[in-house]
Formats: sequence, structure tokens, C-alpha cells
Amino acid sequence: MLLECAAVLGMREEDLKNAQDLFDHQEYGPCFELIMTQMYEYKVGINKIFFALADEIASHMKLPQERYSFMMELLPVENETPESEVPPSPS
Repeated sequence: MLLECAAVLGMREEDLKNAQDLFDHQEYGPCFELIMTQMYEYKVGINKIFFALADEIASHMKLPQERYSFMMELLPVENETPESEVPPSPS
């Protein structure tokens, strides 16, 4: 499910294939790490659902939150207007 969410959010196709290969070979830890690091490296924006899912998976894998908490930087800031919706400044 995390991999599907990553795909919807815009993770690179090459990274999706690599993560799927790791998952298929039951390399769950490396798969999780790959998803987290590549989404962070390429600044793929995430949402609360993705982070909650990652948090749940990490908890089951007994990973400390420090291993993926950096992903919170990719969450949108509450009440922040996206740049595309900011009206132009008067000249």
C-alpha cells in the first residue's frame, strides 16, 4: 500500500520498480528505506495519509521514528496558500 501511495504522489518510475523488486524479494526494510529516501531526495510532496501509513509500517518493523521523521518536511504547511494561488503583488 505504501508503494501505491508513493506512485500516486509522484515517486520516480525507476525508484518504484526498485522498491517493488525489493518488496517482491521480501526485503521489506530496504524497500521502506528506498521509498523514504528517494521521495525525500526528489522532494516528492506527501500527505498525512502517506505519513500515517509509513508510521504504522515502521512501527510494525520496530523502526525508530528518527529513521523516517525527516519526511515530515514534505508535508504541506497547515493554512499555507499554495504559491499558485497567491495573488500577484500590486505594481
